[in-house]
Amino acid sequence: QAPHLTSGPLKNAMARAFQQSGTRADEMDLLSLYDCYTIMVATTIEDAGLCAPGAFGAWLGGHDLSHKGDKPLNTHG
Repeated sequence: QAPHLTSGPLKNAMARAFQQSGTRADEMDLLSLYDCYTIMVATTIEDAGLCAPGAFGAWLGGHDLSHKGDKPLNTHG
């Protein structure tokens, strides 16, 4: 079980994936996230390492998540 409600197992999985692939979170240029609840987008972006915990609002203000933006989100519809 996650230690608190705003973080899940993705945090450790993403850290390991980045380490194994030799990439970084800031190199991701397309986001396809499970968005069953509104908060899941924020917590997933934080857990993936795109921004610090609790900094999603500020991060979002600096990015365009539209299909033509710098971080397209869920372009599958």
